[in-house]
Amino acid sequence: MKLSSCSRVSSTAVALRLGLCTVAAATSIGCNTQTVWLLKFDKTSPADCESGVEHNFNGAFVPSGGEAWTTVSEVQRANDIAFAQLIEAGRGVGILVMGDQAFPGERDGNDWLFTWTDALGTANGQQHVSGYGYFEYAETTTEWDIRFDTERGETTGELEQIDLVRDTWRESDIWSDDAANTVGYTGQIPSATMLLINDPVSGYDIGATNQADTADCATTTDEPWCEISDVSLCETSRKFTATRTRLDDEAAYNALGGVSGSASDQ
Repeated sequence: MKLSSCSRVSSTAVALRLGLCTVAAATSIGCNTQTVWLLKFDKTSPADCESGVEHNFNGAFVPSGGEAWTTVSEVQRANDIAFAQLIEAGRGVGILVMGDQAFPGERDGNDWLFTWTDALGTANGQQHVSGYGYFEYAETTTEWDIRFDTERGETTGELEQIDLVRDTWRESDIWSDDAANTVGYTGQIPSATMLLINDPVSGYDIGATNQADTADCATTTDEPWCEISDVSLCETSRKFTATRTRLDDEAAYNALGGVSGSASDQ
């Protein structure tokens, strides 16, 4: 499976503008130049998504498909418009500001590529004095790539977005009777709802579990954990038309106040 922080505050975007000007002055290339573009986005196309389960349970496997019901969740946007400020600091370095988001980029000839990754992670768990531990992790990552050619006053480009969501559960493979008095001899990790394993006694496939007194997972001295992750990855792309405006003056751009819109709003 192919698996893979954007600023969302206007103050950061302003700081980046000032930073680019400072760098330019320090390298004797003059302050940055800036242009303002009107971007007209096409309607969204269906996302290309994949999902899967990663784990280290011995002999366990992910059940095959065939469920009677399939969950479908899809968000589509109509034709959008937005103003973007392209600030060039020279030597192929620049930044694209759209509303309160800022994307650093590099120039190759007339082509610009702006990219940024925004990541958010949380962790919760419990640790017993005997060594037993159980932890839950949630990770959400969004990556943006924006490409367009600034050679002409009107051009085309593309915005690509990759969304990764990973939920991970980690638990000690073996733990003491003292810890088992609280958490039990069958672990808390939800492997039984996500993995199957063949029971040699009955011959049937049953939910895989983590037992206190058996080595159920492929662990190491440094990583003595049973671990399972539910991962989903979605890729979307939107083409757009970029038209250069006459709002290159900083005050004129600021007066826009993050103007944007959708065809559905008209």
